[in-house]
Order: sequence, then C-alpha cells, then structure tokens
Amino acid sequence: MDNLVTVEGNDIFTDSMVVADGTNNKHRSVQRIIEKHISSIEEFGKVRFQITPSVKGQEQKIYQLSEQQATFLVTMLRNTEVVIKFKINLVKQFYQMRQLLMERQSTEWQSLRQQTKDVRRLETDTIQQFVEYAKNQGSTRATHYYTNLTKLVNKAAGIQSRNFATGLQLNTVMFLERMIGEALRQGMRQEKEYRDIYDLCKSKVLTIKELALLESVA
Repeated sequence: MDNLVTVEGNDIFTDSMVVADGTNNKHRSVQRIIEKHISSIEEFGKVRFQITPSVKGQEQKIYQLSEQQATFLVTMLRNTEVVIKFKINLVKQFYQMRQLLMERQSTEWQSLRQQTKDVRRLETDTIQQFVEYAKNQGSTRATHYYTNLTKLVNKAAGIQSRNFATGLQLNTVMFLERMIGEALRQGMRQEKEYRDIYDLCKSKVLTIKELALLESVA
C-alpha cells in the first residue's frame, strides 16, 4: 500500500495530488472540487497549499488536507471501486499514523529508537569493513552497500523511515541488522566472494520476511 499520508512534527495530512492519483482523477479536477467547496472544507480548518512545478514545468497549487478535510473531500467523489479502496486505505493510514505518533511519545519507544541507533553504529563499522573487502576484490560500486543494505532492512520491516516505525518494526530492524552484520563478518572470515556474501545477506532477510508473512496469515 502506497504512503498516502505525510507527517510534519505532530501534523498528519495528505494532499490533493495523492487524492487525485489514488482515485484515478486528474489533479485539476480535484483542485476544482476543493476550490468550489473551499468554505465547507475550511469548516475543518484553514486549507494550506504549496506551489510546485508540474510535469510540464508550469506552476501548480497542491492543497494539503487534514484527516477531516480529506475525508470530507472524498465524500464528493463518485464511489467507483478504485475510490472506495482509496478511502479505506486513507482512513487506515491516518489511524495508523495517529497511533504511531502517540507511541513515539512513550519512553519505551524513545529508548528502543536509541537502541536501533546504537546497533546501527556497530553494524556500520562492519559494513565499512565489507566495503573495503569488496573493493579489494575489484568492486567499483562497493560504497552502494550502505544504501542497499539499509533499504533491504527497511523494506523487510515495512518502513520508509525509522523515525516513523512502530516498536515491533524497530525490533525487527535491530534483529535484521544484527543478522546481516554477523553474515558479513562470517563471510569475510571465510574469504568468500563479496557478491556471494551480499547475496547471502539478501537471502536471509527475504527468508525472515517470508516467514513473518506466513505467520501473519496463519
């Protein structure tokens, strides 16, 4: 499911472009609805907007919408199957993000987030060793392993940013990073080919992800 909501500080919102894309409407059509009903939408607060360049290079106004504003807006769209699915996902994501923001205020979450940073620092040292190891074996793109391994872990944990992860997701991140660190160290000790070591890390992460999916539907 795509990310439909954005967080800035303690504010959660979506925007007119997300609504247009998610409901298979043209952005200009969604803009017209907002502008036509702006007074009603602003019953739920002032509507903010940003001016950004469009694909054609022209300036366009993208409206930022709170949960109430967005909910009101989508009630004015025709209930196609796509629109109904978008409404369901939007409501779910607003709810999930509200719950996450509440969780982030707890000392337990803050302590856990610090632990993930500590683990990350340790594993970064291992990745640095692996980067040098790969370079010595002829890799010309070894520095990409920092980004590749981070993306691999985040995707398996179901997150884009660790600052907006649940406690369960943060625990998953730490487990996966420790597992990758050990696989890298063991592979280098055994003097394996660097690509084989990376492929093993990737395989281990994907296996854990598949097992987690199986448990969730069991």
